[in-house]
Amino acid sequence: MNTIGPRLPVQAQPQRDWTVLVWSACDNDLYECCINDLDKAERGLSPNIQVLAQVDHGSNPNPQGPKSMQRLVLEKNDQPLLNSPVVEDFGDGDTADPKKLADFIKWGIEKYPAKNYWLVISDHGDAWRGACRDDSQGSWMSLPQIQQALGEARQATGRKLDLVSFDCCHMASSEVAHQLQNEANYMVGSEEVMGFIGLPYDTMLPKIEGKDARQVAQMLVEESKAHPEDIPTFSAMDLTQVPAFSQSVKELGQAVSASQLRKDQLLAVVNQTQGFDSGYYRDVVDLARNLSQADPSLSQQARRVEESARQLVISQQHAETHPGAHGLNIEVFRDAPETRQNRYGDGATPNRHPEWRTESGSYAETAFARDTGWDQVIARIDTPPPE
Repeated sequence: MNTIGPRLPVQAQPQRDWTVLVWSACDNDLYECCINDLDKAERGLSPNIQVLAQVDHGSNPNPQGPKSMQRLVLEKNDQPLLNSPVVEDFGDGDTADPKKLADFIKWGIEKYPAKNYWLVISDHGDAWRGACRDDSQGSWMSLPQIQQALGEARQATGRKLDLVSFDCCHMASSEVAHQLQNEANYMVGSEEVMGFIGLPYDTMLPKIEGKDARQVAQMLVEESKAHPEDIPTFSAMDLTQVPAFSQSVKELGQAVSASQLRKDQLLAVVNQTQGFDSGYYRDVVDLARNLSQADPSLSQQARRVEESARQLVISQQHAETHPGAHGLNIEVFRDAPETRQNRYGDGATPNRHPEWRTESGSYAETAFARDTGWDQVIARIDTPPPE
């Protein structure tokens, strides 16, 4: 591995309650927001909580500041900005590279023993399309690649993550939960866009000592209520409940495909279902309810979706602006390749790394589409996505 500058030795570490690994993929317009989150984490450290971070400074606006990808061991301090020591500098790195994410997780688990491991992925996100936009490299990490990174780390360490949370938009997704069901015990994310304030890591980190992953996941949802204008939806999921939920969606999808509902009726159902900023996603419980109203023959399958979602989503909050939110979104529109490319962000260079792109037909490549056949429901709707 090529590095810039010396690698600081890692001393033998005591086992702590929690090791928190923050993948700060901020080589884009979210740079200052991500650094602010890490600054809050520095302020909130306690002796039994270890926080590690890998940060991409490629978009650092400070001409005197670092421009490389760096690995840090956070230390408690109350000074502005990020002040913790750099233990390794990787030069011009790519935070959309799943291999690098896997290496970071492995390093954290192997070098910093803990009862619980929590991975925070902090950057842009777009549900089944993935997360982590690297403007300098023109790259983006697809959902299967996120699973690849977590799976590689799990296999190498023999340790599944206790909690993975997304400080990203739209990642409280049926597709994301299904894809990552074997890589973590609990998952936290937002159905909707997340704003710039982020979570209060400064006050929250001291509270997680002595708590298990389920309790911390629920705490994250509770803490997000303080800023509903910034985090209008947030939910925690028990990923052991994914198989039953996905099976219920599969059965609903099969029933929809066999129903007499016309395309215009299906589109009307979609339009009255709780949607989110991107326009692509709808709340899966609200969608199931509306489908059963449009065709009572779907009531039994819709009720199973609602019941299984209630078991999967152990905690959720939504602002008054999202009355139909229940904690999980789902894709409902076909996605043209050129539209998807645009949604990856203005800073990304099209097709510079085509193997890291999610190209035409990629929804069918997700584990959720493969295992549930939900792409056939999307085909039934057969309507271009909203502008």
